[in-house]
Amino acid sequence: MLKNISILSAFMMFACGPKGGTGESVHQSISGWHQADGMLGSCYYPPDFEKVESSQGLTGRKMARSEALDAMLSQWSGQRDDGVSFDPRLIEDVETALLGHADDIETVAQKNLTYCQTAMDPTSTSSGWKGWLKRLPNELTAGECLTPIRDRLFHYLELGMAWYWELPICGGNRIEISATQNDRYRIREDGPWITVAGEQDASTVLDSSFPCNETGCVAGQLVGKFTGPADYVEIFPIGSGVIYKAPMDGTLSIGINDTTFYDNKWYSSGGIVDHAGIEIAPVE
Repeated sequence: MLKNISILSAFMMFACGPKGGTGESVHQSISGWHQADGMLGSCYYPPDFEKVESSQGLTGRKMARSEALDAMLSQWSGQRDDGVSFDPRLIEDVETALLGHADDIETVAQKNLTYCQTAMDPTSTSSGWKGWLKRLPNELTAGECLTPIRDRLFHYLELGMAWYWELPICGGNRIEISATQNDRYRIREDGPWITVAGEQDASTVLDSSFPCNETGCVAGQLVGKFTGPADYVEIFPIGSGVIYKAPMDGTLSIGINDTTFYDNKWYSSGGIVDHAGIEIAPVE
């Protein structure tokens, strides 16, 4: 009888054990969508990627990453019907960054779980989830330029706005910007008909009322604007063509060297209206 009691006591001590250890074991075993007790909704629990690779190989690990990304995207885009929904453009930016940094999906998925758990906690007032997602693309791509100009790009010249066609460009990129030279327009009612070369006898050097006022700038010509970090801006003449090298990562815009745009007009003859074409191509 005493022997049976001893065995029963030992069994009870083993079964009850330290609560922390049992809880931790249960938590680690969760993978996939799970709604914890008292929470307002489910969160995605990423798998142990190391264990996945040890049992299924690297291919299995990559598949697990893809599944984790799909799960997060479904919740961020509102497909879970749990009250979570972020801006589509923000989601696209995060997805693009993660597709270029697949290894980081593992870390991001774990951090995302923490933000989700906080958001689903009825006692929480703010999770900071959206702010984290906004910062994520820049954190993942810090020090990188993901948008070098590699292909030929084409656009028509716009006369009615100061700057347009904003193109991301990587520092060190050399590009050739060219435009058709026979299409005519004018930048004031009593002005001459000109091409992208501008009014050759109307220099705007040192004239701060014009956007382009450096050497080689004339009224009405095709000009470019490069915008970089820390409010860096460089405006340069293009005319019929120029080869430009980006000094740093930034954005390239196109426009004409003018002070007003409401009175600009394309030349028209016999019902045919001129429209200058612009081409941007990488320099090999």
